[in-house]
Amino acid sequence: MDIFNPANNQHIGKVVMGKESDIVAAIEHAANALPAFSRTSKEQRMEYLQKLHDAIMERLEDLQEITIDEYGRAAGN
Repeated sequence: MDIFNPANNQHIGKVVMGKESDIVAAIEHAANALPAFSRTSKEQRMEYLQKLHDAIMERLEDLQEITIDEYGRAAGN
């Protein structure tokens, strides 16, 4: 699916839409991972969350820019 800036109709990206089979597969994988994940410690889960936070923070400016464009910032603003 093409993504456009609604303020100027500029093409800003493309995403692949998931199908029902993708959702079913994701649920199956999550269910299969649950037994091992449920045995992790609180500290390990905190480490996973910290790594996710760090990865997002590394790209924060990019994420802010693309979100602004996706919702319709006019060029030059």
